[in-house]
Amino acid sequence: MKLRDFGLLFALMALWGLNFSVIKLGVSTVHPLVLTALRFSAAVFPLIFFIKKPDVEWRYLMAYGLSFGVGVWG
Repeated sequence: MKLRDFGLLFALMALWGLNFSVIKLGVSTVHPLVLTALRFSAAVFPLIFFIKKPDVEWRYLMAYGLSFGVGVWG
């Protein structure tokens, strides 16, 4: 492996390790549904620049997103 690969691997391990501390801190101070909403927002923000919107009406897209987000994760 190249040095760059080891650096990326180390960064990934550090992010995973810090993630558990932040989750514990967050759950003890913030409502879990708010944390879930923040997670989805952080995950979708970079994707909206790279993935094309499906060829459906906005109301169907929002209904799917709301039912999936609340139904599955709520």
